[in-house]
Amino acid sequence: MLVFADAFTKVPDMVECAAGKETKLFFVRWNTKTNKAIWKTRTISSCLKGITNMTAFSIADWDASEVLTVNYYRGGTNFIEMKFDPANYKLGFQTAGASKEGE
Repeated sequence: MLVFADAFTKVPDMVECAAGKETKLFFVRWNTKTNKAIWKTRTISSCLKGITNMTAFSIADWDASEVLTVNYYRGGTNFIEMKFDPANYKLGFQTAGASKEGE
């Protein structure tokens, strides 16, 4: 299952992020051998962490008929492109050359 969460930043002592957004993608898969859920999280937009979503289209409008490609900027020279292929969903998120995030 792929879950898209997009919400306003709510931190009382950080007024500069009062109108900001926090956006995450969660990939959840049930491992039948261990009988446990596997969770992978990617923060693709965050006022608090300084992450900027640079995806060319609205992720909420994605219809799962093709590969989902998400681009975001994590500061410095960290421009990240992440892909999720619904035809090969067991692979989860595929990110080339990025650091581990959300673990």
